[in-house]
Amino acid sequence: MIDKDAVREQMSRGLAFTCAMCLKFWRARAAGHEQCEAAQLGLSCTGPMGGSTFQQYEGPLTPEARTRFCFRCGKEATKGLRFGACLTVVGVCDPHFAELAQWRKSKEPKGYRTLAERRGQFMER
Repeated sequence: MIDKDAVREQMSRGLAFTCAMCLKFWRARAAGHEQCEAAQLGLSCTGPMGGSTFQQYEGPLTPEARTRFCFRCGKEATKGLRFGACLTVVGVCDPHFAELAQWRKSKEPKGYRTLAERRGQFMER
């Protein structure tokens, strides 16, 4: 089980909610490593800032839950993000969507799609 206080502490240091809720992060920390297990193995497990949807995530958040909570802060998501042909959707709140949009102006990751929530389901815009 992941300790809620430890999650809050890591998030206060800048770690994204999804990463703070990942068992691979906590197992690596317990072993004295700075990087999560996926990163140590050279596997790509980035979130929307890196153009992906946490493909190596392992933890208590179900795929459906990851659409309902903001990947960054854990608050209720108002939008969903999907990249390229990947069907996985990651939730994002309005403030972090605005932050991501600002960041995209300089980076422009390819394949980025924004999904809008309508009637409880994320729909592509």
